[in-house]
Amino acid sequence: MVGRCLKEFGIAWKPAPELPAIGPRNMLDWRYGIHDAGMSAKFGYQVDPAQQARYDKALKAADTQPQLSADAQLVLGGTDVPAELLQQVGPEARRGFYGGRKIPEGGCFGQARRTLGGSVQGVSPLVQRLTNDSYPTSMEDPLVKAAFARWSACMKTKGFTYPAPMAANDDPRFRPSPGGASRVEIDTALADIGCRATHRVAEIWHEAETRIQRASITRNATALAADRRALDSSLRKAADVLARP
Repeated sequence: MVGRCLKEFGIAWKPAPELPAIGPRNMLDWRYGIHDAGMSAKFGYQVDPAQQARYDKALKAADTQPQLSADAQLVLGGTDVPAELLQQVGPEARRGFYGGRKIPEGGCFGQARRTLGGSVQGVSPLVQRLTNDSYPTSMEDPLVKAAFARWSACMKTKGFTYPAPMAANDDPRFRPSPGGASRVEIDTALADIGCRATHRVAEIWHEAETRIQRASITRNATALAADRRALDSSLRKAADVLARP
């Protein structure tokens, strides 16, 4: 949709390619910490270095792609661009035109958003907020705190002192380095996984967060239903636009 709009202005553009996968397989995979002993025995708390290398290479390649001119970027995003970019546009673009054509409000992105309708673009801001809020709230759940305490005691018997699972994950000593994960990091990660499994940390934590999220869904049922209708409408409109020749 954005590409078609830009084409009308004579601007060749295509969205940046999707970057290679890195780290967790999905949003839930590492939500409660690591769990794959095979991976941790090699990488500790780090991502697979081969994945990281592919990701960094793709990111570098994307950065070297030709950039749109300042005027063309204004057509793409309207005035919702960095202030320094607005200072670089030419006189015609400052008047809201490009190649004699009027730039739509918000640029081609803005036009696409209006065509799809509403502010919901793939992810409901409300859903995002509820998801973000439920995570820290779940860590205050009595059953979760008890599981953390059992995990901490288990780790202590193995020679590691941490108050909660994510404290081990976030240990400042365990940062990516050219030499890979240290022996200490790997040993800590394996002990972490063992204690998690023994005391069902991820299961108890997930159950608590699920209860919190279900309660949030009930409290926000009307707003969530409206967001769902808006998203469904946007998807139908997108399918209709893409079906046009």
